[in-house]
Amino acid sequence: MSAMPPGQWGPPPPQQPWGAPPQGQHNPYAPPTAPYGMPGAYPQYAPHPGASSNAQWAIGLAIASWLFCGLFTSVPAFFMARSEMQAIDQGTSPPAGRGLAQAAFWIAVANMALTALVIVGYIVFFAAFAASLPR
Repeated sequence: MSAMPPGQWGPPPPQQPWGAPPQGQHNPYAPPTAPYGMPGAYPQYAPHPGASSNAQWAIGLAIASWLFCGLFTSVPAFFMARSEMQAIDQGTSPPAGRGLAQAAFWIAVANMALTALVIVGYIVFFAAFAASLPR
């Protein structure tokens, strides 16, 4: 090995073609290999079913009822959530949607109850107003 003057570097290492890992190093982008080279050594799990689309629609409609649609979306949300909870109880729908369906049910019930109170309040207010007018 010849001595190089300070500040001088030797020739650059040979370049690898694009996409090939440097020789002797692990490729971090390669899929994991099975232990001891046995194919299929990792257990295969089925994907966990999430909430059904009915439960997702019900919670979306229930939230929309508070934002801008009122009874136009809380009534369908109520019935969709109720039917989804019945489907979960019968086993025809995945149980992962129970929380969404229950939340949608109670959000819709609260919106309908508040809307009913507001309508009764308007009726009482206008009846009192009409009774106070001179005849």
